[in-house]
Amino acid sequence: MQNINSLKRYLIALSLPIFLSSLSTSITNIAVPSLISAFNASFSQAQWVIVAYLITLTSAAILTGSLGDRINRRTILLFSLSLFIIASTLSGLSPTINWLIGFRILQGVAAAGMINTTMAMIAGLNAKNKGGFAMGLIGSLSAIGTAAGPTLGGLLINLWGWQAIFLINIPFSIIALFLIIRFVPKPASAPIEHKPIDILGLSLLTVAIILYTFSIVNWGSYSFLLIALSVMSVISFVIVEKRIAHPVISIELLKQPILFIGVILSLLVATVMMTTLIVGPFYLLYKLVLSPWQMGLVMSCGPIVAACVGLPAGKLVDKFNPNTIIFYALICMVSGFTLFALFAQHLSISLYLLFITLITSGYAAFQAANNTAILFGVNSNKKSLLAGVINLSRNLGLINGAALMATLFAFAAGGTMNAAMPQENIVAGFRLTFAISAVLMFVALNLLFFHQRYVAKQNIDNNSDN
Repeated sequence: MQNINSLKRYLIALSLPIFLSSLSTSITNIAVPSLISAFNASFSQAQWVIVAYLITLTSAAILTGSLGDRINRRTILLFSLSLFIIASTLSGLSPTINWLIGFRILQGVAAAGMINTTMAMIAGLNAKNKGGFAMGLIGSLSAIGTAAGPTLGGLLINLWGWQAIFLINIPFSIIALFLIIRFVPKPASAPIEHKPIDILGLSLLTVAIILYTFSIVNWGSYSFLLIALSVMSVISFVIVEKRIAHPVISIELLKQPILFIGVILSLLVATVMMTTLIVGPFYLLYKLVLSPWQMGLVMSCGPIVAACVGLPAGKLVDKFNPNTIIFYALICMVSGFTLFALFAQHLSISLYLLFITLITSGYAAFQAANNTAILFGVNSNKKSLLAGVINLSRNLGLINGAALMATLFAFAAGGTMNAAMPQENIVAGFRLTFAISAVLMFVALNLLFFHQRYVAKQNIDNNSDN
């Protein structure tokens, strides 16, 4: 960037794609009853409007990341935004629930390209000591989109019906296209890589992700078979990547400790964050006896806190080592989940908000620091691919958390998931899921600790050799 003003315009132009992709993840959650009524659909069919987007967002992460590095990120971003406009328009005009699910798949592909390329383009600025600030900005924008989804969705549905939650994307996407064309310059020299695309590797990885996600989201008698097939696909993918001349993901890249530990931590953190989104509403509705709109206000506090903490956390990442911020972020999350489990029987609204603030502020700091560590610390210029790996691990964690925490809560609560649940059952399920989340964060904290010891030992050994 030539000056601070052009840098600001550049970042503003890239902010809308991040916001829109996050908004489209959360805005449909509140539309499930409307979709059931409008299409005379089952609850399962309406849920697939949400799940189809999430599955595609996950499975397309690596593909769009790889294409961004091979062609150029600006081109992929403009194409993804155009596809997002088309998919949003078709979703809003869907004649049946099945057509809507199909168009949401198309929208998920577009959103994956939007997220990966914007992350990579911001990371590619290479502004001195500003990597954490950039990742904090991305985290804040993502949190704002997530927080705005339920509120904006409810307002739009009340005014114009369910179609409005998809059609609202069109004007914002057109504005984003204009800003990117105007303020994001074309690369000075961005020749297309004329290397063969690893179709087999991409196909195996995509199949593995889809099979695993489908088995977790729709747990049933065939789930173990689907998971086994997913594992076989992953093994086949690794074998192919070792032998092919131009792999989509180099095995040597995955062996880098920064990427390896960062992906595991991202998956674990995303898994436990689903506890607050899946289990929290039951506690607020049936234990604290809040009305739906009061519950919505309480639930929106987490994303709002994350949005406010993102930029300050990014600045701290630039000032200190990213691993230091990750360490303290995980401590915040361990503490928050532990306090929730200990006080499960006697929580008030104020205590709930206090503990959720502790968790989400830690989450925002973790996102800024971990993304910075991977995008700026891994020895690779394939920023779009690295962004795809980050988003893949986070989305798989969200899927794992949604399935695992809901199952554990239902088990501890006696299997009856409605207003007739005894309060002691709600407390038991709440305590179990939040205690397990605390344990998982403690595991993540120890993984980071041993990783730092390993890196320190490697540095000492290298210095002694020299």
